[in-house]
Amino acid sequence: MPQASAEGGNKPRLRSPAVVIPRSSVADEGHFPRHYDQAWSHAVPRVTEGEALKSLKAASKAQQHDAHLKDSYRSEKTPLYIEATDYEIYTKPENNFIGELHSLDYMDVAGKKLLFSGVLSVGSTRHYAQGIPVKSYSIEGYGVDDKPNATVYIVSSEAGNDRTHDIWYRLGAPSRQYKRFQDAFLWIATLGKHVIDYLEYRQGVTLADFRQTFNEWLLQRFPGNPDISKWRKAYGSTDFRKIIHAYISYLWSEAMCLQDDSLLDHPLWKQCGRTDDGMIEPKCKKTVATPHVYKCFKNRYFAGQITEMQPSEAVLSGRENRIKALELPSEVCPVSSGAIRRLSQNRNTVEAGDVVCIAPDEFENQMWRKKAKDSTAVHEWIGYVQRVTPLSNGRQRLYVIWLYRPEDTTISTTDYPVTKELFMSDNCNCQEHALVSSEVTRHCSVEWFSRSYNTRKEFLVRQKYETGTSSFVTMKETDFRCTCQSSHPNPTRITSYRQGDTVYVRENDVLEPVVVEELNTMEKQVTIRRLQRLCMIGPETACDTSQRRIAANELVWTDTFERVARSSIEGRCYVRFFKHEDIAASRVRFPYDQGGTGHCWILSMRVGSDRQTLEDLSTAPQHLREGPEYAPKESSNKLPGLSLFSGLGNLDKGLEAGGAVHFHTSVDMNGRAIQTLRANADDPDQLKLWFGSVDDYLHALLSGDSPNMNLVAKIGDVGVIAGGSPCPGFSKLQQNWLSEQSLRNAAHVTTFASFVDVYRPEYGFLENVVNMGVTRKGFEEELVLSQLIGCLVSMGYQVQQFIMSSWHYGSPQHRNRLILSIAAPGRTPLAPPRATHGDPDGFKSKSVGKLLNGERFGVQDAQVTPFLQHVTPGEKLGHLPNIGCGIRHPCISSPDHVLRCRPNIRERRCMAHVPTDPPGVGIEYAAKRGLVPKYLYETRSEISSKSYRRINKNGLIGTIVTAPSPHDSRAGPFVHWEQNRCITLEEARLAQDIPAEEVLIGNVNDQYKMVGNAVDRRVSKALGLELRRAVDRDANAHVHPSNTATMSRNSTQDAELEAQLEREFGFDLLVKPGWDVGEDHVIAEFDNPPPTLAMNHHGFPGHLSKALSAALLCQRSSGAALQPSTSATPELQVRTKRSRDQSKADSYDRKSSRSRPSLKKRVKDSGEPTGLNSRVSVGPTKVGNTTELGKQGDASRKTRHSGLGLEFVPQSWHRMVEKDIKANSKVIKKPKPRPYA
Repeated sequence: MPQASAEGGNKPRLRSPAVVIPRSSVADEGHFPRHYDQAWSHAVPRVTEGEALKSLKAASKAQQHDAHLKDSYRSEKTPLYIEATDYEIYTKPENNFIGELHSLDYMDVAGKKLLFSGVLSVGSTRHYAQGIPVKSYSIEGYGVDDKPNATVYIVSSEAGNDRTHDIWYRLGAPSRQYKRFQDAFLWIATLGKHVIDYLEYRQGVTLADFRQTFNEWLLQRFPGNPDISKWRKAYGSTDFRKIIHAYISYLWSEAMCLQDDSLLDHPLWKQCGRTDDGMIEPKCKKTVATPHVYKCFKNRYFAGQITEMQPSEAVLSGRENRIKALELPSEVCPVSSGAIRRLSQNRNTVEAGDVVCIAPDEFENQMWRKKAKDSTAVHEWIGYVQRVTPLSNGRQRLYVIWLYRPEDTTISTTDYPVTKELFMSDNCNCQEHALVSSEVTRHCSVEWFSRSYNTRKEFLVRQKYETGTSSFVTMKETDFRCTCQSSHPNPTRITSYRQGDTVYVRENDVLEPVVVEELNTMEKQVTIRRLQRLCMIGPETACDTSQRRIAANELVWTDTFERVARSSIEGRCYVRFFKHEDIAASRVRFPYDQGGTGHCWILSMRVGSDRQTLEDLSTAPQHLREGPEYAPKESSNKLPGLSLFSGLGNLDKGLEAGGAVHFHTSVDMNGRAIQTLRANADDPDQLKLWFGSVDDYLHALLSGDSPNMNLVAKIGDVGVIAGGSPCPGFSKLQQNWLSEQSLRNAAHVTTFASFVDVYRPEYGFLENVVNMGVTRKGFEEELVLSQLIGCLVSMGYQVQQFIMSSWHYGSPQHRNRLILSIAAPGRTPLAPPRATHGDPDGFKSKSVGKLLNGERFGVQDAQVTPFLQHVTPGEKLGHLPNIGCGIRHPCISSPDHVLRCRPNIRERRCMAHVPTDPPGVGIEYAAKRGLVPKYLYETRSEISSKSYRRINKNGLIGTIVTAPSPHDSRAGPFVHWEQNRCITLEEARLAQDIPAEEVLIGNVNDQYKMVGNAVDRRVSKALGLELRRAVDRDANAHVHPSNTATMSRNSTQDAELEAQLEREFGFDLLVKPGWDVGEDHVIAEFDNPPPTLAMNHHGFPGHLSKALSAALLCQRSSGAALQPSTSATPELQVRTKRSRDQSKADSYDRKSSRSRPSLKKRVKDSGEPTGLNSRVSVGPTKVGNTTELGKQGDASRKTRHSGLGLEFVPQSWHRMVEKDIKANSKVIKKPKPRPYA
């Protein structure tokens, strides 16, 4: 124990052992009263409180005291004010908690009993008393205008019962170790004085008044006062809402004790949760669902928790109007497969534009039907014939694009209500063995771009399924030609950059932002201007930035140029100029203030002519095409939003940050969450905040009968729906996923679909745990995510699903979430936000789920990013004050820097024995090395678990949960990397990117629950930015929310054409004013040969749209010559089908006059038209008088239907359909059997 000076009243200890106190425990010193040390004694003699009072009353008779309490205080007893110095206040020992030092406000918050030990004096008479029970305390100074500070008095139980004297202990200078507690409480007491005075001064005070008005009132009341300046500086902000709420219990107690009822009439108390507005009991006991949603989910394991409700006529009428406005399918009417009228004719010839059926072979049946519900229900593959090539013997080679049934997609084997529906795919058979007309079993009739489900044809197709992203998108004209056909007018990849554009160049697994300066299309090279990262420049060069924090995404303009291959360009980034003083004053606008998230960079300086110093830029460089400004849209131009399961609003606020949407309606049954949304709203009176369950809201909406219909958004007034359904229903942390509560939570995944069904928004977002897409053993058919996808697709929506990891977007948290996004037909679907920050060590690829063929979808693989490292806990949380083991004492500058619950002595000792180096270890590591006494872990399970793990300062925090605990072995880690405590509320807020100025209403446990249930705002901001980009593309293109097949082709729609080109092909025709854009100013890269446009009356309509004409024009301007396709009539000798009873595959002769072509260089006599970077494909090969098909290497082959590479096919499916043969005396390895791609 460190020695105290005699002046402070402490008696020095003799022969104390030398103890080395680790740096991490310095802040823990003094958590216990001094007298707990048996060797310690005070310099002033110790007496009992009664003895001290007797002596002090006698000493006070000759003295007069002018001290007084508040004017309203009156007493008939003789007042006696005793000075208390060198004191400590601590809790009464109980249960597993030893008495520890605490500030006086702890008595109000927790209702705990506090004890007092210290020197009591009147004049020169002094006594030391110990263990005095504190009965109450009082603050002097209310209503005093010339004195901004407060004085604290306490009264003990014994002193309060004195018959002759009204005795108060006036707190003076505390002991050294208690000073930090008392200083903090004096700050709070002073706050209470000013708040009470403000409540008396003004009527109807709300929490919003403390955002700025309260601070202005203080400055007017105490102009130039040094004490008030010092007091304000300790807090560090002019917005007092956060600390007002943090100590609202203390303020309420003070207002109650002053016996002025008017103080309790202010709205402030209700807004800060002093009323009983916690959780509300839902009126609907089951999850309400619309008829369509109920039919989709009635066979899921939680169906018993769902109830169907019919909409009213008014709701049906409003929804039908919305359906027509967005050109969604007019109705969802299941059609029995028995009612299908099949076309049984078998024509001898097949023409382009036909839809044909092909019987699968045994291999394909085994691969695709192993998990199907009914292996005999579907026994044919369906393809759209895009091109036909005549062969010998009257046969034809068919080039088809496969049409998928729902079960061949992410919808899988779930209950899909539209049995007639097929989906166009992006998977063709061009790279596979030849499909010949003799394999066609029949022709089908299809209604393309169907707007209704009551077609008389056999099938209908209205959407496209993209195999690469496993997403459903609106079908377009260009989808009727695959990307690898020379007759396809849409190149697979056209990358367009202009001089001044900012792009990424890959260097050593990092993306570096550069500026395109000069384009050389002939040599396929680009001259770039280097942009240097300011954080990488030494302080001696960046001397003018030493007084501010340098953002990770701040760049410096240089005159360094370099030539690079255009193949090294890895996409666009966005650089915008800001003045240096704006950056220093934190006036950078979203998204450029996010440290690089969204691939947005800032620029304010350039390297000087001496190449040694930096110079401020007054304007943006002339040769820089700045990134978009993303200025907030006018309220009337924003999409109106509806939030479900809103919580504290992290998902909504992040989406709003992009400027495309404003959430005017929110639904939550947690009263504290509703109060939080109101407290942080710019205009709370304009919000519709429904305090109740989503089921009660939906019931009111469908019935139109509720006393709170003014809080229900009207159909047509909702453009975006966002929500995060309760994740405990699918979380791995729940103990029993079949319990009634878990089933109820899981059933609420249907709520999002029901709201979409009624409101029909333009966009929608659902967030949940990744485990939502996982199947459980014994419940393999319970494909909840697939069922939800199918439900939304059947309504006509474009649907995407992907995983977003918080650390990819600048968060220090390890948090993976599944995001499902929808877009109305014709709208630009959201692209999954590109990652900006690298993966942690040990990163493992994740996926959303699996298709029937075993292929994973929604795969999250490692990416190359502009920031190699993710943001670390040390970077994000390191600025917070050191609070040691977290024993409660007010942290004025960070009022939320508190623990969820006070750790007991055993928990603190366990954390103290876990080493800080190596980082990230727990009690198991310490126990195995003998660092933990056995009595702390004997008979306990923590020793063999991951409990008490420390956060790696340079790693990631564990997923923030609702109740973080140091001994949690499933979540975490949650123990601080240096301090012996769990993470605080403030640290959890920062990990979830909750801004410091936002207030969370409720006690600490309420706030932890809201924070743990929230979406990481770094993730929702990335989504909001992509939503803004999608909405801007649609606005620039003037795209009406409709099917693109029905869009007008009027020649006056030039703006729409340009936007469509940019959306479909990746380039636009806009030119910066004053620039001449010629052949050398555009990089256009085509991955396939130029197109030819031969089409017959059976194919897609033969006209050429303006968009495609423009694409061809741009292709010609880039130097690619259009070559006519050959119309030769080749002949083909094809393989024969293997009989099912054959043990060996039949063989057929294949003779080639050349070896297998290289995938890197086009074979000279490939027989295909040439073009820029044309995709390698081998066409028919002439041998004598017959023609046979070449083949592509196994590495690029895909299985039929899914586009699944053969390397993914399970080894048990390896039987060959063909034999290896010899050609030209060489053994040629045959491709594996042709599966349904």
